[in-house]
Amino acid sequence: EDEDEGKQDEAAVAQEQIIQIIAARDKHAATAALQSKSYCKKMRF
Repeated sequence: EDEDEGKQDEAAVAQEQIIQIIAARDKHAATAALQSKSYCKKMRF
């Protein structure tokens, strides 16, 4: 039973890391999109 709990903890930690990586990538993508939008506006005027 202890072994199963250890595996579940490892899986939870791995899942948490994946979520953080995806969130970081999404944040980076959103930031890049915002920057490119404001850059386009600057270029128009």
